[in-house]
Amino acid sequence: MPNALVGELGRCKSCGAEVRFLHTKNGRVAPFDPLPIDTGNVVFRNHGDGMDRSLDYAHVLNAEELRGDERPRFKSHFATCPHARQHSRPERVRQQQDRQRSLLDPPDEGPAEPVEVPPELERFVQAQRRAR
Repeated sequence: MPNALVGELGRCKSCGAEVRFLHTKNGRVAPFDPLPIDTGNVVFRNHGDGMDRSLDYAHVLNAEELRGDERPRFKSHFATCPHARQHSRPERVRQQQDRQRSLLDPPDEGPAEPVEVPPELERFVQAQRRAR
């Protein structure tokens, strides 16, 4: 992420479009298209007295807020940048996370098929049971 002051205008390193950098609620800096748009779902809020622009942050509106909010709405530049995929997590990280999820929640494959146990293992198991 470019090193920009909160709310500062800059340029996307991928496509060259003008963007506005703002902190998100969790403190990360994110790019937003600089002009308001009717289909946007982000508003800029200020925690200060309205004069200190360094306290601006981006707030994503939920469905209820979208209906009643008349403030100018903006859109994340990740939604409009033709090269946004370059800035997302690498594909190998996504694949690794998918594998981890599949291990935690394996698909239901129905009843397991019977496994043929070698005779020597069967004799060993029986001997262990008798020894108890």
